[in-house]
Amino acid sequence: MTGLTALNLRLINGNGIIALADLQVPAWGVTLMRCYWKRENGRDRVMLPGKCIAFHSDRDAYRFQLAALDAMRAAAKQMLEEPAQ
Repeated sequence: MTGLTALNLRLINGNGIIALADLQVPAWGVTLMRCYWKRENGRDRVMLPGKCIAFHSDRDAYRFQLAALDAMRAAAKQMLEEPAQ
């Protein structure tokens, strides 16, 4: 899945929550608000608000997870690389 973008990323680093962001999926014409990037048992996951998406298969859900994590990691990297103003 391409084109997924993390917006308004806010680093949290508490209770296993690494960050909070809105995930924009232009192909679907939707923005998922307040998605959590969470680490549990050494594994990163993106938690979506409520039960807002039903995937056709476990493979689709897995691909979405990977794309969402990539988007959040890219936003966090950009945020941390930008000089403070």
